[in-house]
Amino acid sequence: MTLGEKMKHIRLFRGMTQRELGIKMGYKEKNADVRIAQYEAGTRTPKESAVSVMADILKVSADSINDTSSDMEKEILLFLFWLEEENAELLQVVDSIHGNSNLTQEGKIGIYFTEGKIKVWMQEWMRQRQRLQS
Repeated sequence: MTLGEKMKHIRLFRGMTQRELGIKMGYKEKNADVRIAQYEAGTRTPKESAVSVMADILKVSADSINDTSSDMEKEILLFLFWLEEENAELLQVVDSIHGNSNLTQEGKIGIYFTEGKIKVWMQEWMRQRQRLQS
């Protein structure tokens, strides 16, 4: 994912237009959306200070915008291992076909979270995902 794609993804996740983000970043109203569109299209690269301001507005770290690596699978695995180490009862992995934890090679695998905060976070993720797909 490019820097611009990442910016756009996070902006849309936060439910903001290019104009809204540009104005909050301090750009003049008449060209605020143009500047953000240029960043997202990759025709202009934001300065580190602009990325920092954008990150604050979007409520993410500047690193999450700047990091365009594709180590997502590794990050997800590390996160799941961390969750399990913190509290083994926090999540349960099940085979969705057989409904048990004897995982088979065929079929899908599901993860059930038993902790309330994660459930709320997952529900918010689903709402945002549905909104972005429509």
